[in-house]
Amino acid sequence: MPYDGEDDEYYDHSEPAPDAIAGVTAEVRITVPPLDLGTAVGNRTLADLVVDTCLDRLSKTVEWPGLKGRIKEIRNEQIQAAVKAEIITALSEPFQITNSYGQPTGEPTTLRAVIAEMAGKALDRQPDRYSSNTKTLREILTEEVNKAFKAELVQVIEAEKARIVAQMREKAAALIAEAALAAGLEARTNAPSGT
Repeated sequence: MPYDGEDDEYYDHSEPAPDAIAGVTAEVRITVPPLDLGTAVGNRTLADLVVDTCLDRLSKTVEWPGLKGRIKEIRNEQIQAAVKAEIITALSEPFQITNSYGQPTGEPTTLRAVIAEMAGKALDRQPDRYSSNTKTLREILTEEVNKAFKAELVQVIEAEKARIVAQMREKAAALIAEAALAAGLEARTNAPSGT
């Protein structure tokens, strides 16, 4: 497309270019469209290139390992917060249970209620004749609670024993010291006075 001379506000035509050949002029016009971070550059965006350049320069600094760890920590916190919110919503919002044909059955319920009902059934389910040597969930939970209770109880008993032994030693030491003092005083008072 030939140059029509319009929209040429940035070029000063009053003086020839310093390297112009006498009698020959060439005018080159380059138009750059406006750019933003969403502008495509190859198969990526300008924002991707800016981030990559910043990360490349940042990764060569001394603070990078600590910063990288902090970035992961913040990312994990954000993910946990988002997932937690979704789980809370999923547990508390009502939904309709359907049969295998997709037809509604019963009243709308929450996932929390369904989980509680299933856990109750699992606790009370008795093994069938094919799995008679397996334990029910209630039996497993009872055993684990008893193990944890016994372990905790052993720790408490051991701590209490150590406390009582320390008190007994302290009391025995005080009694021995008192008896020795009394024996020493008695020996002094019963000793002949002239010697």
